[in-house]
Amino acid sequence: MTIKGINKAIEEPNTGSIANFHRIEYFSIDLRSKYVSMIVRGYVSEDTCDSGRLHIMETNVSISDAPTLADNIPQFLYNAITAVAPEPEVDPTQPNTALPVNVFAGGVLVGEVTTKPKK
Repeated sequence: MTIKGINKAIEEPNTGSIANFHRIEYFSIDLRSKYVSMIVRGYVSEDTCDSGRLHIMETNVSISDAPTLADNIPQFLYNAITAVAPEPEVDPTQPNTALPVNVFAGGVLVGEVTTKPKK
C-alpha cells in the first residue's frame, strides 16, 4: 500500500478553515546530519487534493532522524510525523522548555490500495 496522505482535522489559524487531508509535497534529506525538512500541505479533503484544487494551509516540518536509502522514504516520513511522542516531564521550577506540539501526531494514514490485475 502506498501512503497518499494524512487524515486529521486541523484549523488553519488565519482563516479558521479546516484542513482534513494533508500531504507531504516536498522533502529534503541531509543524510550526513540526519536532518529532514518537509512541506506538508493541507486540503479541505482528499478529493479536493486529488482533483488538483489548491491547498488551504502549509506547514514546515523538520525532524532530526533521517531514513536510510534502503528505507521506503515516504512511508518513513509519514510514520515520523504522525507518531505520538510521550508527554515531556515538566519541572515547575524551570522555564517552559517544551518542544512545539506536532500537529500531525495521531493522524490517520491514508493509503492508496494497489491491486494487481487478474490473469
